[in-house]
Amino acid sequence: MIGKRIRTAALSGGRSGRARESVAAVFAAVLALLWLGGVLGLPLPEAVNPSVNPAGNAAAQFLLFLPVLFAGRSRLRDGAQALAAMRPNADALLLVTSVAATLEGFFAAVLTALTVGRGGLAEASGFASFNFLWIAAVRLAAASFCERRAQTAKRQSAETDAPPRAADRICAVLVPTAVLLAIVVFGIRILLGAGVLLALCHALAAAVICCPTALLTMPPLVYTEAERAGEKFGCIADTPIAFETIGASDFVALNDISLLTEDKPSLYDLYAVDADKTALLACAAAAAKDAPGQYAAAIVGAANELELPLKPATDCAASKFGFFATVCGDRFRIGDLKFLRKSGVFLPKWLAETDFGGMKPLYAASGRSFRGVFLFYRRPLPDAAAALRRLEQVGVLPLLPDEGCAEIRLLAEKLPKNEDALLPSRDEKVLQASKEGDTIRLTADGFAVTLREGTPTALVGAVLLGRQALRILRALLLCALAAIGVCLPFAAGLFWRLDLAVIPAVCAAVSAVSMLAVLLLSRKLRHFAPPEFSPEEETTQMFGKVNYTIHVEGMSCSHCAAHVKSALESIRGVSARVELEEKTAHVKCPSSLDEKLLTAAITEAGFTVASVERV
Repeated sequence: MIGKRIRTAALSGGRSGRARESVAAVFAAVLALLWLGGVLGLPLPEAVNPSVNPAGNAAAQFLLFLPVLFAGRSRLRDGAQALAAMRPNADALLLVTSVAATLEGFFAAVLTALTVGRGGLAEASGFASFNFLWIAAVRLAAASFCERRAQTAKRQSAETDAPPRAADRICAVLVPTAVLLAIVVFGIRILLGAGVLLALCHALAAAVICCPTALLTMPPLVYTEAERAGEKFGCIADTPIAFETIGASDFVALNDISLLTEDKPSLYDLYAVDADKTALLACAAAAAKDAPGQYAAAIVGAANELELPLKPATDCAASKFGFFATVCGDRFRIGDLKFLRKSGVFLPKWLAETDFGGMKPLYAASGRSFRGVFLFYRRPLPDAAAALRRLEQVGVLPLLPDEGCAEIRLLAEKLPKNEDALLPSRDEKVLQASKEGDTIRLTADGFAVTLREGTPTALVGAVLLGRQALRILRALLLCALAAIGVCLPFAAGLFWRLDLAVIPAVCAAVSAVSMLAVLLLSRKLRHFAPPEFSPEEETTQMFGKVNYTIHVEGMSCSHCAAHVKSALESIRGVSARVELEEKTAHVKCPSSLDEKLLTAAITEAGFTVASVERV
């Protein structure tokens, strides 16, 4: 399955990566228990009991933190590279605060040892408890564990011009803020008469608190849950950031219209030069009978629908640009302009300048003479109109390519807010994705999402899933900023008269609450479901339905009636029932459809419209 392969790539890292995470988790847990045991008065060995040996306790905390640093070295290295490039992100913030925690733990150990040397055992015990190493260790272990589920996003960000993630935008501000705050706190503590080591501990603690755990873990968790939700209905993100990008986009650019249309093209119409349309179709079907490709099959299918007898054909062959055969002694060719020009066929100049309204043209020639043009289109899927309506309702415009068929353009033009959605050309970066096999790649601001189902409903589901993921990310950002707002006054020394152990305890409690919010809100995405709607009901809402009775002259047999029915139903949204004896066609079509299109279709089919009555 596509989803499993992509998720396997996102979880890549091998046994060594999992081993490092396990080491970090074990040492972080031991470090947390050591700190909590000292604060709560739990029985600890005398060598690390802060009441008995505070210097040993502080030294043990520092030594236990070093393996956690080593296990998370890849994230810290990424942070160093981000800082070197002057583009601070979440990794850079983690690096700054981890270094600050390391220094704070070291200075706390030194301060504790000096205080013990002066005989201040109780004061030294307080200094040992004023330690943020265990908070930094838990944060680094959790962030590394979660980030491994978004490694694809990190690699893609390094290789492309990916916009920063929502959390990275905040981290870019917090990195210089943490450094500046540490300097300010150090100066204030010195002015208040604190010693240099104690002032350093407070300053570094302030820098540590500027990195809430929620801010680092929320993107990977939200992306992972979004991938799981999307996989249920066939929406797979090649990069997890794509969900965030789609949620923030105002348009979705389709590289082609195959997402909104059936896979196989249908013959829409044909123009014949100095020949009867039926005869030209019969010759083309004879040449296409044994030719490969969807367009050849569409020609044969149209001839079979009209029950046309196929003329004998010999020397059938095909190339990349067309096919040919000998029909009734003439070499009959069908293909694009390049194919016919190579064959030495004389082509009118107006062909290259003619706009066929988004239809795919193939040109026919007999011998060296141009015979006519076959126009193909792909019928819109039943839920195409409903999907375009839903996109418009949420403020997202579908960008259709130049070759979008007339029926799809008609659907899009009914959306009141997409005046710019049908511009003839768009930036190559937006339209860079291409169709690959059975999966269709879409772009939104340059990021790819694979829709395994390949339906308009899946497209709407991808956009709505991105919106929900972005809403959750923004809510979590507010939660993380609130956590910073609560913790910073403690770290800045505003409550310096409190017991020193209270400050890290408060900060830990706030971090735990914010992390719990990340877990709960990210799991909301598991309950996401794509929208359910009735395509027929949405189409009726969009267009309305009207009935016409058309009196047709010139029908003499069942073949004529079938030809009229086929001509009418070739128009998007039209269903027809033809009564041969009464010489009438009963038509049901969208109310927005110009009735002139109905009469034109019948006239083009070779019949005469006597009257049109709306019923």
